[in-house]
Amino acid sequence: MPDLTIGDVAEIKSFLFRTCDDVLSWLPGTGWQPAWQSDAARELSNSEVRADGSPWGDEPVRTAYAAAAVFLLTATDSLRALADSANVLTTTYTSGVLARAVMEAGAQAWWLLEGGIGARRRVIRSVLIRASSARWLGKAVKIADPAGTASAYGEDQARVQACATALGLSYVCNSKKAECETELLPGYTDRATDFEKAVGVGASYSIYSGAAHAEL
Repeated sequence: MPDLTIGDVAEIKSFLFRTCDDVLSWLPGTGWQPAWQSDAARELSNSEVRADGSPWGDEPVRTAYAAAAVFLLTATDSLRALADSANVLTTTYTSGVLARAVMEAGAQAWWLLEGGIGARRRVIRSVLIRASSARWLGKAVKIADPAGTASAYGEDQARVQACATALGLSYVCNSKKAECETELLPGYTDRATDFEKAVGVGASYSIYSGAAHAEL
């Protein structure tokens, strides 16, 4: 990164904080209700049926949208950290790692919030994201606490499987992939590059990943 002036830093900080404020303005408070005749409103009134024959209701769909909100909050947290870290001595390593964190969370939210996919596919995507988190949690626990169990630290694979089964979803998850009906969870790079194309910032993920991996 070229040498920054105090004026440059002030401009960067201002832009990042404004961006955070804009994103947070999209998020509803508690008691969220979707806009009239929106995709979300139609999805809350879905006719999907659980394995036991009872209706889904709106809870699985609300959970999916809540997960997307968490990703957007994560992205703004990373943007604020990037703004706070900006100074005249800021290096590309700091900005690259934090910018990549923003893209990772943003890509998750983007995939989960894709328009027109309907209640079933949206809930399936939220289940697949939970499955990925559970898989990585299990791997981390094996390293950090070999005698422990993933369920002691958070949602494990068994709980995700039970949720999918109860919802009547055809779900498969193993050490390599998570798949549910017509949906397959994209890998990190595929998800990020698809997100890049959607927002018109090609190659950013590769650049930020290079910094994160300390490539010259």
